[in-house]
Amino acid sequence: MRPFLTFVLCASLCCAPGVSGETDMLTLTNDNQTVPWMKSATDKLKQELIAKYGDGQNARVERGLRQVSEFWRPEDGDAAVFEEFVLSNFAGDQTSLDTMFTRYQRLMEQLNGHMQEISREFRQQAELDAGPVLSFDEIFALRTLWMISSTTNLPSSYS
Repeated sequence: MRPFLTFVLCASLCCAPGVSGETDMLTLTNDNQTVPWMKSATDKLKQELIAKYGDGQNARVERGLRQVSEFWRPEDGDAAVFEEFVLSNFAGDQTSLDTMFTRYQRLMEQLNGHMQEISREFRQQAELDAGPVLSFDEIFALRTLWMISSTTNLPSSYS
C-alpha cells in the first residue's frame, strides 16, 4: 500500500463536512477509473459507514469515499483490500477525529519546519555574504521554491 494514499485518506477524512453544493457521489465518475468493482464497493461502504456512525457523517463518508476511490489503482488491491482500508481508516467519531487532527497537525508542523530548514540551506549561498554567488547557487535557491510549492499543493478536488 502506498503511504501517500494513507496520508490522503486520513487528511480528507479529517475535514469538516462539505458545503451543500458538493457533487453527489453517485453522479461522480472518475475518467481514470479502471477498477470495475469500485462503484459497488463504495455503495456498500457508504451504507456500512452511515449505519455505524449515523446520517450526520453522510457528507464526510461520501467525500472520503470519492477521494480515496480517485487515488485507488488496480495494483493497490482488490475490492476486499479497498474495503478493509476504508473501514480501518475512517474516523467517524469525534474522539478519533480529534486524535487524528492533533497528530496530523503535529506532523505537518514537523514537515513545514524541515522544509523551511532545507529551503534555508539551499538559499544560503545566494542570500548570505559567503563568497561569490555562482549561477548554480541561484538555481539551487530557485529550486527550493518549487520544492516547497510542490509539497503543499493537493489536487483541486481537495480544496
